Amino acid sequence: MVEDVDNDPFFTSRREAYRTEGIRALITVPLSIHNEITATLVFYYRRRRRFSDLEIRVSSALGTLAAAAIGSADLYQHQTDLRQIAESNEQRASFLAEAGQILSSSLDFDQTLATIVDLAVPRFADVAAVEVLDASGESRRVALKHCNPDKLEFVKDFRQRFPPLADDIARVALATGKSVFIEHIPDELLVERARSPEHLDALRYFGVKSLMMAPLIATGRTFGLMSFVSAESGRRYSQADLAFAEELARRAATAMDNARLFTESREAQDALRRTNSELSRANEDLNQFAYSVSHDLQEPLRMLVIYSQLLDRKHNNLLDGQSREYLGFIVEGARRMEMLLSDLLAYMQVVNVPPQIVKPVDANKVLQRVLNNLAVSISESGATLDISEFPSLSVQEFHLVQLFQNLISNAIKYRGERLPHIQLSCNREGKHWKICVQDNGIGIGPEYLDQVFKVFKRLHDKNKYPGTGIGLAICQKIVERYGGKIWMESIEGSGSTICITLPNDN
Repeated sequence: MVEDVDNDPFFTSRREAYRTEGIRALITVPLSIHNEITATLVFYYRRRRRFSDLEIRVSSALGTLAAAAIGSADLYQHQTDLRQIAESNEQRASFLAEAGQILSSSLDFDQTLATIVDLAVPRFADVAAVEVLDASGESRRVALKHCNPDKLEFVKDFRQRFPPLADDIARVALATGKSVFIEHIPDELLVERARSPEHLDALRYFGVKSLMMAPLIATGRTFGLMSFVSAESGRRYSQADLAFAEELARRAATAMDNARLFTESREAQDALRRTNSELSRANEDLNQFAYSVSHDLQEPLRMLVIYSQLLDRKHNNLLDGQSREYLGFIVEGARRMEMLLSDLLAYMQVVNVPPQIVKPVDANKVLQRVLNNLAVSISESGATLDISEFPSLSVQEFHLVQLFQNLISNAIKYRGERLPHIQLSCNREGKHWKICVQDNGIGIGPEYLDQVFKVFKRLHDKNKYPGTGIGLAICQKIVERYGGKIWMESIEGSGSTICITLPNDN
């Protein structure tokens, strides 16, 4: 409260201004808004005045009313702003949810992205566009929409008339993978960026007021660019709008990447199926050919052996020593070929038998049958066998016969100078039975342990150890057929142990 500004030293610096305005006295009332003094209410008088208590109380009351009014208006504006923010957030969340459903509904992303652009205009943009990068890195526009259909052709034509240069903001965003955000685009900026008067006129006609560009990035790969432009509506984008645009771009890129992976996986699976089908047909043709050749060649070989023997008996006295030796080579070779074909047929039978449900077989009975088959070999070699109790095995009986017969025959054949002693054991190991056939024969070096299971692979002279080299290959095929494994453990000169695993279905 100042009754006379001319006599108050506080107003010395402003006295001339007050005189100019004709002010001689005043009452200043501080306004407390939200518990803070943020404004004042001043009553001016053109004459010196001695203020009464009533005038002072009225001034204070008016100040209180003014502060309350300003505070209420401030609160109302704040609530209005919060409501708008909440509505904007709700709109963005709703848009993202709707866009998410669209992005996950189809693998045709040109159409999907075009649908997203249709949703964005005019809800969040006056102009929206999406461009994607092709395999060569060139951008291709897949969607474009303008809120004013009359300007859509202008926008399309604008890109053709003024192709983007290296420093174009869209190219910069694609190259760097960083979003572009310009909250307000004044005319000065258009003048600065214009390439020519014609280009400036086009930019002004375009009427861009604010824009956002968000790269489509997923798993470190840039798929394209999503752009939102404000023009006719005059809206200004905010940081919240940019975060929304980036989230939408991220979801679109993730969906595109997932679609790419799905398509590549499906194409790879289709290619694998085709390859497997072709390989299966080729294997079937090869198996049939091998089976047919093996079977059909046996008869002519038998004829060769028979007539060679008849020739030897009938004309033996007419042949000299070298001729009889040659004739012996013919007979021996034919018999060996016949043996090879017989073993090859056995191998093909193992390979070609179709999968089927197998009932458990008493392995002890199968072993007795095998011992009966090998009785002559066992007797002539003086072999002794120790056989433990065997369980029932889920293997076709003829496969089990082949398996045991080949393993025992192998142990008898490679016996060395000692009488052969063979041990057969079977133990449960988890979900498998482990069967081992151990002998005291000649054994082999560690470098040959994997080679013995190859077809026609022989490690010894056929004259000393006859055979075709198919027996263990047949064993391997049988064991693998039932999901088992086979391997050999051996020390040269100290015998060998062949172990196999077969499923335990009990």
